[in-house]
Amino acid sequence: MITAERDLVDSVLEIAGSHILVVILDQDGRVVQFNRACESTTGYSRAEVEGRRISELFLLPAEKGRAAPAFGEPMVSAPESAPPGNFVCTWLDRAGRHHHIAWSNATVIDRPTGNTYVIATGQDITDRLIAEAELHEARERFRLAFDNAPIGMCLVSREGRFLQVNRALEETLGRPEAQLLNLGVTDVAHPGDAQAILQTITDMRAGQSHAGHDEVRLLGPDDRVVWARMSASAVHRDNGELLYYLTQVHDITARRTAEERLARQALHDPLTGLPNRASLLARLERELGREHPPGSLTGLLYADLDGFTMVNDSLGQTAGDEVLREVARRLRASVGPSDTVARVGSDEFVILCREVPDQSHLLDLARRVADAVSAPIIVGGQRESVISISTGIAFGPSDDLDADRLVRNANIALCQAKAGGRSGCRLYDESLGQYVIDRARIEQALRQGLRDGHFVLQFEPIVDVTTHQVVAVEALVRLNHPQLGLLMPGAFIEIAEDSGLIAPIGAWVLQEACRLLADWRGADLGCGRLGITVNVSARQVARPDLADTVAQALAQSGIPPQCLSLELTESALMEADVGALRMLERIRDMGVRLGIDDFGTGYSSLLYLKRLPVSFIKIDRSFVSGLVPDPTDREIVTAVVRLGRALGLVTIAEGVESPEQLDILKDLDCELAQGYLFGPSTSGAPNVAQPWKILLDQGRRAPGADSAVPPGPGAGLGGKAAR
Repeated sequence: MITAERDLVDSVLEIAGSHILVVILDQDGRVVQFNRACESTTGYSRAEVEGRRISELFLLPAEKGRAAPAFGEPMVSAPESAPPGNFVCTWLDRAGRHHHIAWSNATVIDRPTGNTYVIATGQDITDRLIAEAELHEARERFRLAFDNAPIGMCLVSREGRFLQVNRALEETLGRPEAQLLNLGVTDVAHPGDAQAILQTITDMRAGQSHAGHDEVRLLGPDDRVVWARMSASAVHRDNGELLYYLTQVHDITARRTAEERLARQALHDPLTGLPNRASLLARLERELGREHPPGSLTGLLYADLDGFTMVNDSLGQTAGDEVLREVARRLRASVGPSDTVARVGSDEFVILCREVPDQSHLLDLARRVADAVSAPIIVGGQRESVISISTGIAFGPSDDLDADRLVRNANIALCQAKAGGRSGCRLYDESLGQYVIDRARIEQALRQGLRDGHFVLQFEPIVDVTTHQVVAVEALVRLNHPQLGLLMPGAFIEIAEDSGLIAPIGAWVLQEACRLLADWRGADLGCGRLGITVNVSARQVARPDLADTVAQALAQSGIPPQCLSLELTESALMEADVGALRMLERIRDMGVRLGIDDFGTGYSSLLYLKRLPVSFIKIDRSFVSGLVPDPTDREIVTAVVRLGRALGLVTIAEGVESPEQLDILKDLDCELAQGYLFGPSTSGAPNVAQPWKILLDQGRRAPGADSAVPPGPGAGLGGKAAR
């Protein structure tokens, strides 16, 4: 190479700098020049490579046949085409690393000498190829993720039109890709949410980079509503220019449907579809809190089906459910469009009436409801069920009345209506409220009495009419409360039964009576043959554990079973089912005597005398009190005594208050008697050492009869009046 050309080449090599690789090769393909960029890239110096061929140093074996001729090396075989001037090949550096280099080669001829040279200029594009590969891989990953995402995805233009959609979005909306690409997002939005979506697009176009997880409604081609949670991110060029929005559309229809179902279940009765108590209270609170037209009232009608338990017991729960659904339908049909019918209990319904003009409006409604419900209900397509309904009515608003209080007032009125019999209706007034407060106070006293031992027993002697000898005592329960004082059974027995406390109270009476009798028998008080009677309520008879309670009382006290008698009212026997009768037979088989209390006041006595193995009957005091002045009462007592004698039953007259009554009972051959004539009830053992002396000639009572308890009607645990 002549000097001028060499100088030119050196200048070119110098100008190329450290980024452009420049190699000059002679006509045999051997390196003549090797610039600094080549040295830096390959790790070889110019001195090491001068005179050597590129294929020897840098080319991969697989590329030698293709690339070596481009670097001026002789071709082994006839070329199919001229060596390329621009190409990419891989070079190995000294450390064995691969470099992808883009070459641009040219052949020049030294005219003075005729020698041919190859000037090869190249650029290491390894990093660029890696970046391009990574970009391609990233794009492929995005494409796969986009197309196969389980949630809907789409690219949306600046104007809100679909640019690209995935399969999940097609399935979510029920629209094919071709259709969606001709639509905008607002075209598939529910009219109620289209404006919100449009506002989001406007905000993002104005510079907002991300839109949150908004829950919106979209529409399928059949106007099927799809609930979706949408989020969008703005995608920009490097210069900040907005390209499109990457949007995710998560179908949450199933979740929203479940939430709506749960919300409905939380506020509606699943059987009837009516609002439940929580929903009623919320609506009532809103109603009481709003302004009312002058003179208008908010009315509440609390209704309860009479005897619905019998429907379930006789026809089955499925039939009972059918009845409840039909009652709900009839109630809805009986009220106005602005009224609310709610089911608040098993067989309890409440009707909320807005802007009631006066009380007569709800009284008329109560009559309509009663008439509607009382019509026969066909159950199971063939059987008729006839039920009645009782109602309680309360009104608002007032300054001290909230929703709970108004519902409670209506319920209080309902309880009073039901106390008067079936199909009753009662308006609430303040006296009812005080009545409930008093009942609640007594119920609390009963619970406290059980817990703290405030119950006590007193005993009324039962004497032989002929000998005047005390043969037994009747145990009578009292509540000796520290604040309320000594309460007789008439003040609390009904409350005890309604609250379910009658069972634990009755169990205590039974156990305590047996324990005290055992103490008297062991104290040598002459009570070895003394018997004791305990009243048993209808609620106790209905409990399957009564026999076990009796057995436990006997076992703990150690008294003979023959010393214990249980008195059952006619109402208890009337309500006794087969299971209860078998339990009473089990108690009889223990040796415990059974008797009927208040005999003659019911209409089923003769039937149960035949069915039950009773040992005695008690003639009700209402008949005994008329023995002297009323011939009719005397005939009734005579008939009962004769009936008892014919059946081998002991007869006991209750409420004996005068010697004249006692004389008549003796003449009628009544065996036993009890009452105020023989003294008041006492807390200790009776005096059985000597007979009771009745001073007939002076018309005076026996010793002890002038204590503080006045004459009057009496009651034991089984439901008599207080004594």
